[in-house]
Amino acid sequence: MSYSVKEISEKLDISPHTVRYYSDKGLIPTVQRDEHGRRVFTEECVGWFETIHCLRACGMSINDVKAYVDLCRRGVSTAPERLHIIEYYAHVARQQLLDVQRRILILWTEKLRTTKI
Repeated sequence: MSYSVKEISEKLDISPHTVRYYSDKGLIPTVQRDEHGRRVFTEECVGWFETIHCLRACGMSINDVKAYVDLCRRGVSTAPERLHIIEYYAHVARQQLLDVQRRILILWTEKLRTTKI
C-alpha cells in the first residue's frame, strides 16, 4: 500500500508541512517519488514517521534524529549505539509520563478542594 502526503498526515495526525519537512530533511529514507515527482510513502515509511514523531516528542532535535536515521541506514554494526539512544529516550518518555501523572494528581486534588468550597 502507498500513501500521499495528505494520507500520511491524516493517518498519523501530523501536519502535511511536517510530513514534507521530515521527507525533505532526509528523515524518511524509504520515501519514493512517482512519475510526477510527488512523494509516495509505504508502510515502511509509516514506521519511520512513528519512530521520528516519538523521538521528537521526547525532545530529540532534528539533527539528532537525522543522525539516528543515518545510523539505522548503516545497518547492524550500529546496533549498540542505536540501542543506547533508544534506552535513553525510553527513560525520557518514562520521566515525561511520571510528570504528567503528577500534574493529573495535583489537578484532581485541586478539583476536590474546589468542590468542597
